[in-house]
Amino acid sequence: MEGGGENVGPRWWSKPFPWREEVRMPRPVYLRTSEVARMLHVSPKTVSRWAKEGRLPYLATLGGHRRFPLSEIEKLRGQLTYVDELRNLIG
Repeated sequence: MEGGGENVGPRWWSKPFPWREEVRMPRPVYLRTSEVARMLHVSPKTVSRWAKEGRLPYLATLGGHRRFPLSEIEKLRGQLTYVDELRNLIG
């Protein structure tokens, strides 16, 4: 073989197969109870109570701690801000 065998197989082998390429999905971000409390301007006890009552979605770690999805907390914060603005308008 001339050239030292740099091209092994057909030309299309040198490119990765499209179905084998990794698709990188963004990993969801989870917050601790204290971080959620700071974002919502409430106490950590309130966050825990809301989670227990089913008002906040969460995942439980193996150690029993709650982790809250950032996307859901941001939605709730937007809703709470809207309600506060309405209260200020009404008086």
